[in-house]
Amino acid sequence: MTRLPRLAAAALVALLALGGAAPAGARPARTLDEQRESLFTLLSAYEMRVDRKVLDTIGPDVNDLLVDLADGPKVRPRVRVRAVSALGYYPSARTKAYLVSLIHERSLKGSAIGRDLRRQALRSYGFAYRDGAVDELLSVKDDPQPLVREAVAHGLGDTGSAYAITALETWLDQERDIVVRTAIDRSLDRLRGR
Repeated sequence: MTRLPRLAAAALVALLALGGAAPAGARPARTLDEQRESLFTLLSAYEMRVDRKVLDTIGPDVNDLLVDLADGPKVRPRVRVRAVSALGYYPSARTKAYLVSLIHERSLKGSAIGRDLRRQALRSYGFAYRDGAVDELLSVKDDPQPLVREAVAHGLGDTGSAYAITALETWLDQERDIVVRTAIDRSLDRLRGR
């Protein structure tokens, strides 16, 4: 994969998102490799923001490609974390299994990239699976790493679930770490519409 200057990469992503030079309404089907290249370029962009509309223009295999990129040990950490973030827009059986595996993967617990992947998996899982994510997220609320517990609190807020409010209120009374307590408060505010 060649490295393009940032401006050229951004132009390539824009061109691919618009369907290249195909006539209006006639978008040629992209090969799996073309979709992978477009997705990698997008996730590598310096000021990339995860946007479902842009991701959908890449092609029909985005969900599977996101899992492949997120799981690629030779892929840059920033790209892997962004891929996990984007998975929140694509709830599927494969996405669910992958996010749950990241959340509980023991080998990820000792490194910064592992922590970041777990944190983003918690957020994406809450966003993607809403009420159905609450119990899984709560199973991690006693993690020894405060930053992971913080992500659990935010993930519970991302669910939009009334059940999460009760769980967060109970947890707030027990949590001692100020960063985690602040995340719990923010999630409660979001869930209560403040």
